[in-house]
Amino acid sequence: MKNKKILIIVIALIVILIAFGIWYFLPTTFLKNVEASDVKEIEVFCGSTGEKFVIENEDEIKYIVENIQSTKMKKDKISVGYKGFSFLMEFKDTNGNIIESFYLNNESTIDKDPFFYKTEDGSLCSDYISNLHNMYVMLDGMDEESDSTQDLSDKTSDYGTDNVCDAIARYIKTKDGFLLHIMGMGPIEVNYNNAENKAEMESVIKDLTDGDLVEIQCGWVDESYPGKTDLYSIIKLKDGTINDISTDVIENLKDLGWIE
Repeated sequence: MKNKKILIIVIALIVILIAFGIWYFLPTTFLKNVEASDVKEIEVFCGSTGEKFVIENEDEIKYIVENIQSTKMKKDKISVGYKGFSFLMEFKDTNGNIIESFYLNNESTIDKDPFFYKTEDGSLCSDYISNLHNMYVMLDGMDEESDSTQDLSDKTSDYGTDNVCDAIARYIKTKDGFLLHIMGMGPIEVNYNNAENKAEMESVIKDLTDGDLVEIQCGWVDESYPGKTDLYSIIKLKDGTINDISTDVIENLKDLGWIE
């Protein structure tokens, strides 16, 4: 009888260990069963600066949600007790309720207690979030200056490469050229005629089609519609389509005669 009890306990422990092993090694998908349209805003806290910004642009939310969902993560070491993070991300619905939250540490790591989660291909959108952070900080700075006694046009009419902003944008072909729809800002007309790397940028631009996602470096943006700025660099990130651009933006550009 005693041996039978021991055998039952051993079998139970083995079953528990097998079940735990299966659970531990199964891939994890964050934001599972969440539609991008369900997310009203993403509140982001930057661990390195203490700054907070809120992402409300539909294109930006869609890109982030789809990136997170498409990245299969595996449980790594225990995260409890570790301090420091890159971005705390809170995904909220229309009522302000948190759908899901976690720490995005880098392009391959998410921290959601009690585990770190890793992906081998480093495809998480941490650089994208970092660029959005830089862009929103720049916009806040421009808003503060527009409230000061110095006219903003004085600032934007004399910018140079010392005032460079990294941004994510989508390409829009127009009747006479192209615009770049900077996420969170809107369509921008760019000038790169005097750039030293003009030929290099033209080799990238000539192969772009509507909706392609690009990473750019640009200067201060003039307050107009579309905005205007100097372009210093452009790199294609991924293919896109016209459907990746807000219909409101497309309709506005049609009304203004920029596109057909």
